Amino acid sequence: MYAPRIPAPLIHTPLKKSALVSLAALSVAAAVFTGCKRPVEQSDDSVAASLKAGDEKLADKPDASTALADFARAASVKSASPVVQSQANAAAGDAELIAAEAMLHKVDDDEVHLVRLLGRLGELTAQIQANNVRVAGLQAIEPRTKATLAAIDKTTAAATTGAQGGNWIAGESGAIPALDPMRKKIADLTAKIAALTSANKAIATQRQDALQQAETLERQSEQEKLLKSADTYAKSAAQRKIAADLVTKTADNNSKSDALNRELELAQGEETQLQAALKKFKAETDQVNGGWAAVQRRIVEINAGSKAILEGGGDAASSAPDATPANASAGSATAVPRNGAAASAAHKIPVSEFAQVTSIADAGNRIEAVGKDLAKHRDSAIAHLDKAQGYYSAAAKFSSQVMNQYSKIANSPDARQSSQHFAWDWMVQLHGPSDTNLDRALVEQRKAALYADQAYFTGSRLASAKTLAAVLPAAGLAVPKNLEAGELDPQQTKARENANASFLAAEKYLKDTIDLRGGPVALALGQSASIAMMVEQYARYSFAKSIGQTTEAGNYLRASKDLVSELTQQKVALPGPLPPEIAAPLPTGAPGAGPASRPALFSPVPGAPITGPAAPTSGTGTGAAPESQPAAPTGAPTGAPTGAP
Repeated sequence: MYAPRIPAPLIHTPLKKSALVSLAALSVAAAVFTGCKRPVEQSDDSVAASLKAGDEKLADKPDASTALADFARAASVKSASPVVQSQANAAAGDAELIAAEAMLHKVDDDEVHLVRLLGRLGELTAQIQANNVRVAGLQAIEPRTKATLAAIDKTTAAATTGAQGGNWIAGESGAIPALDPMRKKIADLTAKIAALTSANKAIATQRQDALQQAETLERQSEQEKLLKSADTYAKSAAQRKIAADLVTKTADNNSKSDALNRELELAQGEETQLQAALKKFKAETDQVNGGWAAVQRRIVEINAGSKAILEGGGDAASSAPDATPANASAGSATAVPRNGAAASAAHKIPVSEFAQVTSIADAGNRIEAVGKDLAKHRDSAIAHLDKAQGYYSAAAKFSSQVMNQYSKIANSPDARQSSQHFAWDWMVQLHGPSDTNLDRALVEQRKAALYADQAYFTGSRLASAKTLAAVLPAAGLAVPKNLEAGELDPQQTKARENANASFLAAEKYLKDTIDLRGGPVALALGQSASIAMMVEQYARYSFAKSIGQTTEAGNYLRASKDLVSELTQQKVALPGPLPPEIAAPLPTGAPGAGPASRPALFSPVPGAPITGPAAPTSGTGTGAAPESQPAAPTGAPTGAPTGAP
């Protein structure tokens, strides 16, 4: 994957059977909080029964596929006591984490399959690239051919659209117009002639109307008396004058129309000549292309071989890969399953299958199918992890309630001086946030690894898509749809963002655990968190390095090495073997060679107020456990003060 795996340092049994407060004692604790109310006891018994059923199903099917419903049922009992609800939610979270791990193994198998298919795809692509090199040698004549065609195209464009002021060729003695402006001129002339013709029709109508009015008025004047007759006759004469003027206007329009028709005839003749010239240019283009076609025939033959590699047949059957994914990039670690687990037999890829991947199209179909399986398994794993995170969050809430209740009891006047004070103190420590913080950090670490792997393999597919996009078109081939870049680029960006977000979330939970102080439980879990932080920082180093963030990668590696040095000085057993980058101690005097500053870890002083894990202080400590600590109680505390909540 994107980095070698380190075994997770957080050793939790699946259902926290090692918890210091057993389910058998939960009813006693519940009685402390509830005053022995039977409904609460019944709810606690119901939760215990569901947890037992889930545990039995886990033993039968370790992938938790049949047990999840029982654990979910246990966590859904809202009427149970807080301590039982905390335990139930923690158990449900563990079950979801187990289910996620089962999916993670399938993800690993899919990723191994994918990296081998991408390697085979790379081989086939390289064969087409070799053909492209041969074609390039035959295309030495292409620049001259293109230059000739470009010159003809330029001349054709100038003759068609006009290079200077609408002219094909400009000159003082006489410019040669271009075809498109000439056609526009013809259209304009035609429109003007049509307008004059239409105007003359309107004028004829107006003249006819004026003559008719003149005749009418003249007859009318003959019937009228002297003065009125003279006035009407004058109006008749005016209408005849209008008719005469319209005759003149018609003649003027006819003159203009004749001139425009002569200009139109000349333009149409020039259009015919331009079309003849363009036809000649087209013939020249065809002649040049015909010469180039002879060269291209050989190119087509070579590209036919490339097409066979793309679609199947031909040289595509040559060079089947070995059984091992020799083409895996970024080292053999890219194909190492999560936590070093071997790929399941159901997902192993026989050598014969790769011998059958004889075309890019076939490889694309298989990559698409594996990609869908990978996405389905990844989404399922993330869904389980998100549910686990929700359960752990609920467990933390109920544990906080329990811790506060025990703290109140321990701080009561009677309990402060009681011999049971240490037992209450111990219960406060047990229900502190450290344990659930480690669980939640583990979930985020798994999600970060999933997203980081998604970013890596999405990047690998994106790189293959870009290579194909560069190689196949040169052979006249189209990239198969299922091998195009598509949404791979934004998917890779989103996966990187999700990985960084999960890394940051895991580190916050771990830092909160490391910074807590308050006794042997906080100390032990703080050291576990430091180991987990060491793994986290190394994982971030590997991830940052894989995406080219050199400066950030160096910072994460330094932080991981610092933690190795600090934990070694504290004589804390580390998971092994550690990666060589962080296993070697830092040189004396090197920056960051000393142990990093950590808040001091103190155990409560007997008789002091109990408030739960304390906030971090500015002081530093060696991180060593106190020299002497009383043994943990073997069962639930007894002798609770009267009137406890």
